[in-house]
Amino acid sequence: METTNIVNSKSDPSRQGELLTATEAAQKFRIGRDKLYQLAHTVNTTGFPALWFGPKTVKFPREALQVWLNSEMGRKALFQIMKKGN
Repeated sequence: METTNIVNSKSDPSRQGELLTATEAAQKFRIGRDKLYQLAHTVNTTGFPALWFGPKTVKFPREALQVWLNSEMGRKALFQIMKKGN
């Protein structure tokens, strides 16, 4: 799967504050790390707030992630990822 470095305005770290690692985000939002990584690869289609620093390092803006998870698009994307995991 190709990794992109696209950052939307909702995931601008200068506006969103704290950047979380995958482990921190998984613990805070009760989402598995594997699911977070899957969602991070959907940034182009779902607007998932993930910031890629190279091909393997990804961070998650805490506030933007909270907003995204509470949005309709976020709920739908998360449901699709969870459904694929079964």
